[in-house]
Amino acid sequence: VGPKPMDALGTQYGNNGVPAANQVYVKRASTAHVFPTDFDSTGNNACSSTASPYIANCGYDGAKAALSHFYGTLNARNNAPAAAHYIEFDQTTFTSNPGMAATGWLYVPASCAAGSGGAACKLHVALHGCLQSTAAVGDKFVKNTGYTRWADTNNIVVLFPQAKVDNTSRPTAASGSLPNPNGCWDWVGWYGSSFAQRGGTQAAAIKAMVDHV
Repeated sequence: VGPKPMDALGTQYGNNGVPAANQVYVKRASTAHVFPTDFDSTGNNACSSTASPYIANCGYDGAKAALSHFYGTLNARNNAPAAAHYIEFDQTTFTSNPGMAATGWLYVPASCAAGSGGAACKLHVALHGCLQSTAAVGDKFVKNTGYTRWADTNNIVVLFPQAKVDNTSRPTAASGSLPNPNGCWDWVGWYGSSFAQRGGTQAAAIKAMVDHV
């Protein structure tokens, strides 16, 4: 995937009324189709290679950039978040959408679990890309992207909803009838024309998870 879809996304945000000052668009010529980090993790691919799990040390901390944009200056990250803080939960209580997996993941820092930290905890939703669900890459998107490293020391709960492979061919908004063999989130209208709006079934499911947390 080259820059054209991201250029189009910027246009879409603008058309939806998002001010240009609220958008941060970083272009790095040496970065392939990956989630960029600034650390090495077992099983990740090279920054210049578009290959599973599509996470790479590119010398750029994508998770920090995203979280800083939303929440401002962050405390130093914890590079070894405790395994006990990762929680698998049942997604079927929130949706029957055939493109969503049976379970999702949540990261809850100790300070948030204990109700301490001096301030209310924040909640961040991190959506994996195509071919990045736990069924495809195990826990790599959950643990190797860096979200939890920053969340652990900044009172941020991170919700990792999970999409899944759906090989049923379904009519889409603009591309004819297609299956979803890569476990992508709905970006073409597999599950209704309102896929990009709050009324979309996947968007509504994620909102229900947020409300529950």
